[in-house]
Amino acid sequence: SGTDGRVWSIGRAISNDGITWEKDTTPFFALGKAGSWDDSGVQEGFITTEENTTHLWYSGFDGDTWRIGYAYRDGDDEWQRNDGDEYSIPSFGLFFTDGSRRPVVWKDDEQTHLWYTGYSTDHYRVGRAVGSSNKKLRQVYKHPTVGDVLQFETHKGDDEAVSITLDTNTEEASLSGVGLTALAIDEERGFVYAVSKLMPYIIVIDARDDSQGDFIDRNYLDIEAVITA
Repeated sequence: SGTDGRVWSIGRAISNDGITWEKDTTPFFALGKAGSWDDSGVQEGFITTEENTTHLWYSGFDGDTWRIGYAYRDGDDEWQRNDGDEYSIPSFGLFFTDGSRRPVVWKDDEQTHLWYTGYSTDHYRVGRAVGSSNKKLRQVYKHPTVGDVLQFETHKGDDEAVSITLDTNTEEASLSGVGLTALAIDEERGFVYAVSKLMPYIIVIDARDDSQGDFIDRNYLDIEAVITA
């Protein structure tokens, strides 16, 4: 990967002994055509060869998002690249919503295997994809197996909040704070009951912090339950 101070391109250097190198005077692989997904920069090329064909996976940039692309050429012919979205990987979904780059590829008798860096905001993870063709790859997820445990915990986003948000969706109901007609306090249980003329539900709010010992009351000042009326 090399830059002229303005854009990134993929270069090439050749050596007969691994010590003395001669660089090409022009980019080995340059930007895509204007308006394409890799028209603002290309980096991190990964090369494989099969007989007289050179295969190139690389990171392409459109000025906003990095994607992984594929191109090939026979001998010293012009590169044949897949323009548009026919073969570019903007995210690969799930944990990689903002882009992907740094491809590493190897092939066996049946499939092409791709490892890459995917990212969402500032979180980077290693992803994997496979396919029967260099041009068509699918993301491989690590599926859960027997004995795996998924754990999470929630917490208030604002310790200084002065209101309790009722607008939310549950498996059984879509709630709204609009049209509240009555509130009832159950001091013994530590609950507040809220009803609305627009909803057939009683919203139960946890109004007492019952945290003690190792138990943390995570529903304090939040919805405890929804009762269909």
